[in-house]
Amino acid sequence: MQGQVGIGSAQIPPKQGIYESSDKCSARLGDRIQVGERVFHYGKVVDDTNRGVLVGPDQSANCVAESENYVITPVAAGSTTLTITGANMASKAKNAFAGGLLHLTSDTGEGYTLGIKSNKASVSTALELTLYDPLVVDIVSEETDIAITGNMFNNLKIVDSTDKIPSGVLPISIDTSEEPYGWIQTGGRCAVLNSGGVSAGEIVVAHTAGDVIVMSAFTAPIVGYCVQSGRTGEHCVIFLQIKQ
Repeated sequence: MQGQVGIGSAQIPPKQGIYESSDKCSARLGDRIQVGERVFHYGKVVDDTNRGVLVGPDQSANCVAESENYVITPVAAGSTTLTITGANMASKAKNAFAGGLLHLTSDTGEGYTLGIKSNKASVSTALELTLYDPLVVDIVSEETDIAITGNMFNNLKIVDSTDKIPSGVLPISIDTSEEPYGWIQTGGRCAVLNSGGVSAGEIVVAHTAGDVIVMSAFTAPIVGYCVQSGRTGEHCVIFLQIKQ
């Protein structure tokens, strides 16, 4: 096994094997390991899920939609804490967005993306974030629009027509009531459920039930390409290219 690049340093070899699930979090969510050509990231699954299907974040739990209807407490450049108030900030648990990203989408600071180290639990509709890197601009109340995208390996469920963004493929089945933590394959060859039949060399995209289909329009995330032709409703071999 090779070491990781990215979010954190997983133990090599890991405490938890790639074909094991656990009731305890034994690595940071998003930690990376590589086994030969195959790449895996550590994740938490929130819905019971079978092996060989695409999983991605539950957007309702993992993200805060872009909006101008947030009030940001004024804070100077150089600060690593930020308090945002708005209806969508209510009832957020401690560290719900840890490992995610804060995006400044308009007005002051527009275009910056900042890593979220942690967050406190919501107090009414106010949420305090702690950032990895200090702000590079002054933030003035009500003058900065934001969006939050959470850790791509937290709150995972089967990719469907609502939660369309894949993080990877589960190498094992997971019962979330027993052991929700496991490794998610993001790169290299793997077997994935397919719909409609695919042929070697064809580009495949995420579909609506954790499966892949042949790319026919630019409306779904590209997952990789088919290595061996597969029959409809069966698992086919694809080369994942979600994250290396």
